[in-house]
Amino acid sequence: MTPAEYIRRKSIYPVALTTEQVDALSQEFREASAWIVGQNEAYIIAAYYRAAAKLAEGKLSATEARRLVRETLRAAGYQAEKPGSWTDMAGGTARQRLILETNVNKAAGYAWHESVRGDVGNPAQELVRFENAREPRDWKTRWRNAWASLPASERRKALPDRMIALTDCAIWRAISRWGDPYPPFDYNSGMDVVPVDYETAVSLSLLREGEVPERGESAGFGYKRELPEGAPGEIESWIKEALQ
Repeated sequence: MTPAEYIRRKSIYPVALTTEQVDALSQEFREASAWIVGQNEAYIIAAYYRAAAKLAEGKLSATEARRLVRETLRAAGYQAEKPGSWTDMAGGTARQRLILETNVNKAAGYAWHESVRGDVGNPAQELVRFENAREPRDWKTRWRNAWASLPASERRKALPDRMIALTDCAIWRAISRWGDPYPPFDYNSGMDVVPVDYETAVSLSLLREGEVPERGESAGFGYKRELPEGAPGEIESWIKEALQ
């Protein structure tokens, strides 16, 4: 599945949730749903995910994707209560960038995870910084705490003092804000993963010589989608077509 296909496969969930409420949803539900924190208008969510899909497949630049969102919303008659504020879905460049980049990066992370599951040549991966963050998080402490929370069977798949683990290790979900086994693991983190080859994994005692790594579970689309109580019914066909 390509990143663009991952985005287009989601179903719109037009319910205004807080960040805390989103975090409380199951990972499986978030994986299958198109949502925006605090947003209950389906056409606004559709506009963002449509632009994100085009950005993911390289048909638009980041600037063009934000412009497409603004033009789509204004053509639909959207008017912000506080123009230029964080809640302005058509004019707040910082929030537009966050929504689009997070969804494109998650789609790329999902595609990466599915492509490397069970890869014998590169059975592990390392968490590294790819971009500077305005307020860098303490990922080493986050990693150590996550490692300590794992059962013994999973701890042997990860190093406590280096951010390296087998691809199928539960630590990747444990460090993620959303419970995803792939990057990004938090908003604007600047962190990503790089592959670790078989010889290195053996030398670090993550695998025994000759041991074949497990394929691991799919990141989410293999699950049955179950909506929380009170979720809306099927969205109109024109909304779904907007993501094509």
